[in-house]
Amino acid sequence: MKKKFTAILLCFFLGGVGAHRFYLKENYAVLMLILGIISVLTAEKIVGISLIFGMTVGVWALIDLIRYCSISEADWQAKYGKSEKDENLQIDEKTNPAVAIQEKDNIKQESKSKCPMCNAEIPDTAKFCPECGYKIDSKTNCPKCGTELQENEKFCPECGFRVR
Repeated sequence: MKKKFTAILLCFFLGGVGAHRFYLKENYAVLMLILGIISVLTAEKIVGISLIFGMTVGVWALIDLIRYCSISEADWQAKYGKSEKDENLQIDEKTNPAVAIQEKDNIKQESKSKCPMCNAEIPDTAKFCPECGYKIDSKTNCPKCGTELQENEKFCPECGFRVR
């Protein structure tokens, strides 16, 4: 997660070399760095080129600074607040959709519920609580109409289908 305040400080103090763009992994960071270095290296020899490149990078950094200061926190989080795992999953979805499906399945498999007796976390597939041994009610649905059935019901209360 990239912090807005850090990006603003980098843009203000090191904007001439594009440090803020490297921090946020934005496009054209390398171009901004090259233009900034050329303007510094040619400052004594070729004043015109140094001035043109220096002003270009300065205006560019100023526009970025204004943009960063004016963006709302919600928009900032939406654009730059992604974690590394979210970014990797997004890249994998583009290059290999099967990986994205597998990741989403793994997230579903990790879901756990709470035991009604001891409040311990238990896997959704468990029939007994591993902490206190309480029997977890297994929920089944009617194969004909899909209505959720209680454990001891032999017939579906909605359609009358025999389930046991």
